[in-house]
Amino acid sequence: MKSFVATVILALLMGTGILINHFAISNVSDNMESAVEALPSPTDPACADAASTLEKQWKRKAALIHISVNHTIVDRIGEQLATLSACASCGDLYGFYTARAMVLDALEDMRRLERISAVL
Repeated sequence: MKSFVATVILALLMGTGILINHFAISNVSDNMESAVEALPSPTDPACADAASTLEKQWKRKAALIHISVNHTIVDRIGEQLATLSACASCGDLYGFYTARAMVLDALEDMRRLERISAVL
């Protein structure tokens, strides 16, 4: 009987951890998507600072996100944010919007891969 109770408790703890992870990754994805979409045009002088700040925020969050998200996705987001920041700094309009689209795509991939699903 003790082993059954222990098993149920462990299953509940694991399920709770999975739910917390899902909501945390979704929250990070939503916040990052909003921040990327709110970036001004690269012709705006404030764009370079905003993109650089966004890249720094991601670097701080990436260490924690790396615990559950595949490193290739985390690295891809970081690389695209670095490209976005570089394009914003030099005023590369086409590179900026390409990198922006790639960041948004990578964030959506991260969300999709961390979605809770039951595979039977």
